[in-house]
Amino acid sequence: MNEFWCDLGLGVLASTVGSAVWFLLLLGLVYIVARRWIVSRRSRLIRLLGLNPEKPEVTVYLSRHAFATTLPRIEIPPNARDSLTSLERIASVQEQEDLLLKADLQAFTPKPFKAVAAVEMFEFLRLQSFLSRPAWIERLPVNLQSQLHRLEPRTNRIKINFDICPDKVEEFAPGSLILIGGPRANHATFYFCYGKEACQVRLGRVDKDKHTAFILDGSGQDMFPPKQNANLGIIERFTDNGRAILYLGGSGIRGTAASVEYLMMNWQEILDKAADRDFAYVISCAARTGTESLSYYINREWQDSDWVTIHRHF
Repeated sequence: MNEFWCDLGLGVLASTVGSAVWFLLLLGLVYIVARRWIVSRRSRLIRLLGLNPEKPEVTVYLSRHAFATTLPRIEIPPNARDSLTSLERIASVQEQEDLLLKADLQAFTPKPFKAVAAVEMFEFLRLQSFLSRPAWIERLPVNLQSQLHRLEPRTNRIKINFDICPDKVEEFAPGSLILIGGPRANHATFYFCYGKEACQVRLGRVDKDKHTAFILDGSGQDMFPPKQNANLGIIERFTDNGRAILYLGGSGIRGTAASVEYLMMNWQEILDKAADRDFAYVISCAARTGTESLSYYINREWQDSDWVTIHRHF
């Protein structure tokens, strides 16, 4: 009887040791792969987005679309205009636009934005997946993931917060931002590009300027699509009071979608050229024909041949 229990105990011990050995071997393999690929890629993405390496976190703001929309406006509290230059600029822009709209009701044409909002959401989901860790990491057993994070904290996720952009400046999130959508619908893009003037390139707001990229270097140089029935796309990182802001917008549905896709396809080249400096790219792509369904954008596989780079600055 004692011999039976002894054999049973040795069998359980051997099985436990065997399982532990296999666990350690698997952990070691995952650790090697993670160090060689995940950590390196994560570190480069942190540099591209200008995040805090110790606690990488970014907030993504989509445009505040409605089925019929007017130009986004920022409410300016009493007396704030005189104390903040950025709000003074915003007030001046809004006053000029009010005069233009009063003289010409067609200066900004309200139109359905349901498709635009949906495409921006698709592009956010693609961008979120792009910034995330590989799917195979997420499928590992929880205890294995925990051990991996303990051994190599740099395998942790980049934290991605997401929301529709607030329409009040004081409600903007602190820290690094990604803005999807131009100044015609995204309040944060409007504020940072027109109020703070922190960017190098910005798109126009009213209809006559919506396909114009204004270069803010004092040269008076403006960029236009090189041919008719084309959209512009902006891929730009700028800094405001020490925090990095990535702006991805376009002069139409395809322009915005192309800007996000361009970044995901060319981010390594952009980082190699820009290093830790801010950058601005202006691209042009074919405009929407109006016949595409939303499924077209979900299933579309973008290629570098879908756009032309017409401006870059570091």
